[in-house]
Amino acid sequence: HKICIVTAADENHNILYRVSGLGQENLEKYEQYSEQFAGATMMISDSNDGIRKFAEALEVTHDAIPADSDRKRYTTPLGNSLGDVNQVHQTLKDLVRVKHGVSTRHLPGYLAWISYLKRAIYSNEREDRVEYIYQDLLQVKGTLLTTDINKLEQPISLRDAYAEYTYGIFADNAS
Repeated sequence: HKICIVTAADENHNILYRVSGLGQENLEKYEQYSEQFAGATMMISDSNDGIRKFAEALEVTHDAIPADSDRKRYTTPLGNSLGDVNQVHQTLKDLVRVKHGVSTRHLPGYLAWISYLKRAIYSNEREDRVEYIYQDLLQVKGTLLTTDINKLEQPISLRDAYAEYTYGIFADNAS
């Protein structure tokens, strides 16, 4: 509920899945990834004001699913839906459920892994996926040690995220 994750998918199976800060999504959080949208002609989204403003800033068409309190309509006026993005969101929810949570420090790695797997699934026939992933990972050069994983930086400021707490490691927030 505190970490904002910007998510986008296109018709070529490119996926943007990044930690963009704390709090609600807004124009500033989207603008961090403007270069990822070079050449875009249309954005399909919910009715979020930040996405609308981002589409305007990029001068692309914005096809938004109308806000509907009865939730009877899940398509845009042009008949588009958020199916691909919703599937990526569901994958993260499933991962969090199966793992009983995901550490903030490792969240960018999980997001990268989900994006990698989605790309492998979308671009390979079912019977070829394991071989593709195996061959692709053979190309990776380098060593990853547990000590390296523990040195990863936090993608957000924990002090900002938990400023309302005034005990434990945040005891100095009481002043």
